[in-house]
Amino acid sequence: MRRGASLDTYPYLRHGSDQHIEIQIEERNSPDCAIPPRPLRSLREPLLLFCRHPAKPRNHITTTFRSRQSPPNTIPMDTSRNNRDFAVLFLVMLITGAGNTALQSILPSLGRSIGVHDFLIAGVFSVSAAVWVIAAPYWARRSDRAGRRNMVLLGLAGFSVSILLVGLVLTAGIKGIIAPVTTVLAVVFARLIYGAFGSAAPPAAQAIIALQTSREERTKALTVLGSAFGLGTIIGPALAPYLVFESVGLAGPAYVFAAFGTLVLIYAWKTLPADAPGSIGHGAQVSYP
Repeated sequence: MRRGASLDTYPYLRHGSDQHIEIQIEERNSPDCAIPPRPLRSLREPLLLFCRHPAKPRNHITTTFRSRQSPPNTIPMDTSRNNRDFAVLFLVMLITGAGNTALQSILPSLGRSIGVHDFLIAGVFSVSAAVWVIAAPYWARRSDRAGRRNMVLLGLAGFSVSILLVGLVLTAGIKGIIAPVTTVLAVVFARLIYGAFGSAAPPAAQAIIALQTSREERTKALTVLGSAFGLGTIIGPALAPYLVFESVGLAGPAYVFAAFGTLVLIYAWKTLPADAPGSIGHGAQVSYP
């Protein structure tokens, strides 16, 4: 500290915290003192001063502590907007989970209608899950540069396109327009789109919630968001048998969830705020295939 200075400020960053601590030291009668260059372990930790003139009394030095939030790249806390964003992301996870598993309850009937073994249809879902596990970490890292809103929209668009293609291919296969083997291969391709691009949404959605919530609320919010996908995996197979229509047959659930996915995509595009690329916040890199 310089002799004769009235006020100096020393910024410290608490390890493992999202707060910066500013220590302001007011010098009176100017004994030359310095603060050890080390991070504070606690806001209440006593300040240690090392004076070059130890003979002078310590009451010449007074200290004050001031704490401030310092997330330079985070999304500002706005309760009403954050609640709306959470509802949108909840819908994204719910529709993705429901559409992903909707056809599983009618797999045996699908196999018989197309004329292939059941294990081939079941294998289609296994392939897309494997691609999901590979692609999800890439999209999680990509969201740091491209923005999490863009990744949510990309994932939802990939889901909607994928399940729409599944519906079209199954309709053609059931009506005998294309051969059974061709139907299976085309469904595999459509499901690969879901695994490759649909995996972009969940990590980005979790990262947005992590940025918009305080440390005390973050665990609860992420848990509720994760439960949306699990709830979707229950709702999808339960509703699928009631979405079989005479005009499209067993492919009906695919069309319905493709329509829902498109509506949620439009709503998310209009309501989710653009986040700054590079902001600090991460979701699980591999989740919910």
